[in-house]
Amino acid sequence: MDQKDKDVFLAFTPYGTVTPGLIRLTDRSGRVLEVSCPSVTETFSIVEPKLTSGRYAAR
Repeated sequence: MDQKDKDVFLAFTPYGTVTPGLIRLTDRSGRVLEVSCPSVTETFSIVEPKLTSGRYAAR
């Protein structure tokens, strides 16, 4: 993710590339959903977060 002027964002280009990154969404009950793009030429996909000792592990 890029950071400019204290704003954090993912960049999408007209050439079909994106900024690689991971977005973690957590609801009020603690359920987690991650949306990941590992490289500039891949698409975003929903991935299952890993649980470690009852907590979600950072990647």
